[in-house]
Amino acid sequence: MSVAKNYAQALYESVGSAADSKGKLDQLEKDLQQLVQAFAVSRDLRLAMEGSVISPQEKTGVFKALQEKNLISAAFQPFLGLLTRKGRLNQLSEIQDQFASIRLEKEGGVLGEVVSAETLSSEDLQGLQKTFSGKLGKQVVFKTQVDPGVLGGIKVLIQGVTYDGTLRTQLDKVRENCFQSISKMTN
Repeated sequence: MSVAKNYAQALYESVGSAADSKGKLDQLEKDLQQLVQAFAVSRDLRLAMEGSVISPQEKTGVFKALQEKNLISAAFQPFLGLLTRKGRLNQLSEIQDQFASIRLEKEGGVLGEVVSAETLSSEDLQGLQKTFSGKLGKQVVFKTQVDPGVLGGIKVLIQGVTYDGTLRTQLDKVRENCFQSISKMTN
């Protein structure tokens, strides 16, 4: 298990199995998302918080200021303190991904990945999620990745299974068939 997954698991388990755990999980997921987004938007903030220039106490002060501005919840503070003490703030994005995956799995769903040449519309993504959820009999949520190298079409990866409908793969298959045909003709 990766370090990020261990931290994500601990964060998930910190909520417990209380009746109001869904709301707490929603809030933690929102906190993770907002902090990762803040790090992505502000290179200076990310470098300061992930580096060793600022002391752990000063970092804690920054997180308290974010809480006072209602950008993160008080329940998220102890976790951020742990990450700060352990020097793991640089893994926050991966922890966010692992947290979402663990939560989805605990709720009976599965996380998949869609690779496409261009950004998929939300309608297309929702259609894929609905189709694969029906096919697998459980909720499927996709992370998306844009890779112009696929040329067109999509590639879907779920639980170690790849559904490849990309133009790149189809062209590779045509090329392979041509080489095999030429090889047979010359022998």
